[in-house]
Amino acid sequence: LQQDLLAALDECKLSMRATGQQNTNVLNRHSQLSVYYQSLHSLVDYSISGFEALIRWRHPQLGLLAPLDFVDLVKDIGMTDVMTYWIVQQVSFQCMLWESQNIRPGVIIVNLSGLTGSHALDMSKIQQIIVDTGADPSWLLFSVPESEITANIEPMIALLNKFTDAGLKIAIDNFGPNADFSSRLPEIS
Repeated sequence: LQQDLLAALDECKLSMRATGQQNTNVLNRHSQLSVYYQSLHSLVDYSISGFEALIRWRHPQLGLLAPLDFVDLVKDIGMTDVMTYWIVQQVSFQCMLWESQNIRPGVIIVNLSGLTGSHALDMSKIQQIIVDTGADPSWLLFSVPESEITANIEPMIALLNKFTDAGLKIAIDNFGPNADFSSRLPEIS
C-alpha cells in the first residue's frame, strides 16, 4: 500500500510541475488521486453556497478509498506537504474552470484535516500555486479541525498565523475525524 501511495503521490509531483491547466488535466486523467466537490447549501433557499473539496484515492485493486483510509500513511511517509500542495493546485484550477464558464459557486473549502501534521507547509508555495493557476485567494477557505489544534496548540497556532499573514482565509472546524461529542454535551443533573 505504501509503494502504491508513493507512486500516486509521485504523479502529483509531476502534475505540479506541469505548466497550464491543459497539461495538468491530461496528467490527472491518469492519476489515482482525485478531488471531488461536495456542495454546501443555504438553509434559507437551498441554493449552492459553496463546495468542500474532498480527496479520494482510486487504488487499482482496492477501489475508491476515503482519506481516513490513507492520510495517516501519507503522514508516515512524510508527504503531507505534497498532497496539500496538489489539492490546492487542483482546487485552484477547478475555480478557474468554473470562473471561465461564468460560474461562481461561492467559497471552496480545502479541508486540511490530517494534512498539516508535523510537516511544515511552505505558505509561500501555497500562495505561488494560487497565483500560478490564476485563482483568486478569496475563493478558497482552508479548514482545520479543532481537535488537531488542541492536540498541537503551539505549532497549529503558528500555522494558522501563517495562513492569515498570507491573506488566506482559515476556518476552525469543530467536527474532526476523531471528534468526541460526548465531551460537548452538558451534564444532566
